[in-house]
Amino acid sequence: MTDSARRAPSENAESVMAIRDRNRAMTGTNRHPADRLAELRAQIAALKAEEELLRQGFITGALPLIGDQFEVTVQTHTSAKIDSKAMRASVPERIWRSYIVETTSPYVTVKRKDSKIPTS
Repeated sequence: MTDSARRAPSENAESVMAIRDRNRAMTGTNRHPADRLAELRAQIAALKAEEELLRQGFITGALPLIGDQFEVTVQTHTSAKIDSKAMRASVPERIWRSYIVETTSPYVTVKRKDSKIPTS
């Protein structure tokens, strides 16, 4: 669990208010934190898609590696992983179970609310 998740509720509320105040100062709006989170995630998704296009361009050689301010290096990295599906199929559970480490992390989702706005 992260330090912020372990903080007392009043500490988290103060942090949220600081984020909201900073957002208001930067954007001139007073967006609800849930709406801001959804907006940020959409921006991050767009940036990740652009990053992936650039990465592929560098990897394939379609883009030059040297820019005006930065130089890109493309390297390969090899890693070894345990195939847990194959291990579980061939090694008795009493053996592999002792090597399993479970972790719990907070998970935050955002979904669009019903777009119907109540009328007075």
